[in-house]
Amino acid sequence: MAETSLDTVISGLIDQIEHAALGLVDWGDITDAMTSIVPGSMAVFLGYTDRPKPNIMVQSNYPDGSLNSYAEHFGSINPWNRFWADATPGRVFCSSEVMPSYSFSETEFYNDWLLKLDKRSEGIGMKLGREGDTSAVFSMQIPDRQRLNAELTLKPVLNGIGDALIRSVTLGQYIQSQIQQAVAGTALIERNDDLAIVTDSELRIIQANAPAEEALRAARHIRSVLGYLHFAHPGPGEWARKSISQFARNLPVQNSTFILKVENRDLAISIYRLPPNAATPRFSPFGSGSYLFLVRQNSPSGNLRGPTRIASTFGLSPAEMRMCEHLFEGLSLSAAAEVLGITRETARHRLKQIFQKTGVHRQSALISLMHRM
Repeated sequence: MAETSLDTVISGLIDQIEHAALGLVDWGDITDAMTSIVPGSMAVFLGYTDRPKPNIMVQSNYPDGSLNSYAEHFGSINPWNRFWADATPGRVFCSSEVMPSYSFSETEFYNDWLLKLDKRSEGIGMKLGREGDTSAVFSMQIPDRQRLNAELTLKPVLNGIGDALIRSVTLGQYIQSQIQQAVAGTALIERNDDLAIVTDSELRIIQANAPAEEALRAARHIRSVLGYLHFAHPGPGEWARKSISQFARNLPVQNSTFILKVENRDLAISIYRLPPNAATPRFSPFGSGSYLFLVRQNSPSGNLRGPTRIASTFGLSPAEMRMCEHLFEGLSLSAAAEVLGITRETARHRLKQIFQKTGVHRQSALISLMHRM
């Protein structure tokens, strides 16, 4: 590539990167632009908050499923992790110079993942520094047959855009954190009847509403330890960390509500990811995110006046009344089914029977009716 042409490419990329930090350009456009320099190459931004598993990925040209398997398994056994952990941010590295793939050709990572990239066993990349506990890396896999030419071309390009990348990632993280704080504040206001706690991906407490602050001070079932959210029982803590890991890597969360049985009541603990709102672009692929925990303190059944009255008024069965109790306490249909020990389909059928008897057609209308009883 001619020097004039190279300068033009670098200038255009810097412009895109600066716009990406403000949400005006998608970060995926950056990876697309980089792979266009060397046809057949692949590019990815990786963000880590709980090394060695990557949390968030923006990529171009990787085969379907390859990054999912990387996130789930191969990322944790990648031999290059050792190098990136100690690498100097802002410097460009070629794998052939610092850690050639043949040096770990006997490993599971090489044989079961890297070779499946169709003769793209060497790479080039840059560590983009750290923000809190988050590392960011930009990496490309290049066709073996173009390795020398690609390194000669891509190395000066990455050197040319490196400062802009680091600045923009840092700015993007800052903007995103401000938006997440605003969204979290809205969630706390809307849910002020429940315990509401917002944490980061490491369970560091960001905000809590008044009932939650009181519960944290009481330190019975939840507590603050050096500013981190801790649960008195091990089950919710393990569930929370697993859920956050799945959220952060854009994987489906199997169960977003944990039911904790304490004394004569159930605590329904739900987790929600708080990304920027739908009207706001994603500012950084590396923000670790914030998470809203809602703790609903379900009352003993004897105190549930609404469900009791609706059951007697409309002739609900004992099973239907128990379903109403859990919905009245704020559980989702799935969470109620779990507490009752029934399948979601059975719960859905039971809810339809309740609708028929009460004359309402929506779950929200049923709950409103119970509140009026």
